Amino acid sequence: MNKNFILYAVILIFGLAAPFLFPAFKVQLSILCVLIVLATTWNIQGGEMGYNSFGNILFYGLGMYLCASVQVGMFFPLAEWTESGGEKTFVHTPTQFFQGMAFGLVVAAVVPTIVAGLIGYSILGLRGHYFAICTLGLGVAAGEISGGIEIFLKFLHISANIHCGSFNLFYKI
Repeated sequence: MNKNFILYAVILIFGLAAPFLFPAFKVQLSILCVLIVLATTWNIQGGEMGYNSFGNILFYGLGMYLCASVQVGMFFPLAEWTESGGEKTFVHTPTQFFQGMAFGLVVAAVVPTIVAGLIGYSILGLRGHYFAICTLGLGVAAGEISGGIEIFLKFLHISANIHCGSFNLFYKI
């Protein structure tokens, strides 16, 4: 067997077992996983492809917003949750929590991929600093749009606590 394969398998097993081995560090481990994914995308785009992309935050934020919205909206009124500004807690049953999370993750993967395909079709022809400026503009435009629409404003100014019995998933948007 290839030594690299064994090394990657050990790292994968440790990564899957880490939340159970170190339960006090679940939030830090989840942030670490997210940062690993973001670093990998930066490596692929900036290192392997040679593109200086600053627009990843658009797709990351869209996926986070969609996942949290779908997870809450499947079982509770989304408008009521957003209107409360984080002061009202909605408690999911474990079944509701995991069904909402599963469907939310699917939506959070599919919709940003479609958006990336539509946007990418028009800007991937740009090269060098033109591409960098365009992707930077995407991130800035997404921030301006989300800051100017009332439902996004209310959602962005709260931290979305999604409770499931004694299990608490914390989204920091």
